[in-house]
Amino acid sequence: MTRTEKQRCEYLIAEAKRILENSNIEYSKYERLQKEEKKVDAECALRNADQLRGYAKGIYQSLAVIGYSSESMKKLSEMI
Repeated sequence: MTRTEKQRCEYLIAEAKRILENSNIEYSKYERLQKEEKKVDAECALRNADQLRGYAKGIYQSLAVIGYSSESMKKLSEMI
């Protein structure tokens, strides 16, 4: 794998980590809205959180399929 390809993979890993953080924020928002009994808004937050988590998992799976492995990849798998 070339240096440029490795840099692109690391960029994707950083993006996946950022997306997972946003997903965690949405899950927190969901829980808060559930307590406030705002069911529609809570459902929207839950679906958004699930979509973000699925996007991050897709990035991870794509990198795993092409055989990329690094320390940051291991950290990403722990976060997922």
